[in-house]
Amino acid sequence: MGGDFDRVAGGVRELMAAAMRGAQPGSVRVAVDALRDQWLAAERASREVDTASIERFEAVVTMLYGEAYRPAILAVSEGRDPGDALDRASEVSRWILRAYHAFTSGSDEVLGLCLRRAERAAAPRDDDR
Repeated sequence: MGGDFDRVAGGVRELMAAAMRGAQPGSVRVAVDALRDQWLAAERASREVDTASIERFEAVVTMLYGEAYRPAILAVSEGRDPGDALDRASEVSRWILRAYHAFTSGSDEVLGLCLRRAERAAAPRDDDR
């Protein structure tokens, strides 16, 4: 993958590092929301391409990855325990990797399963802000 996924993954790493260095929570939230706007826009735009295309796959997994890590970044920046959020984000990452292997091998059934599991793990929880 490349493009949007690489940009969002890099942004997630940079924002997590900033949060860990003690950046102001409000500034981190604004930056996370700006990055979120990008991954949501990419996913919306990809709805017009072939569902079996790499562009659509990348947009969907980029959105799932970003949505999974957003609560963890915010928790760290606000001084809350990010443990559960990081566990869920790691689970999403594992499902994305499995989905990528299914996509590249042409296994549509496994791909669908992996994306559903990633989506379920990335779903917001009551304690996410």
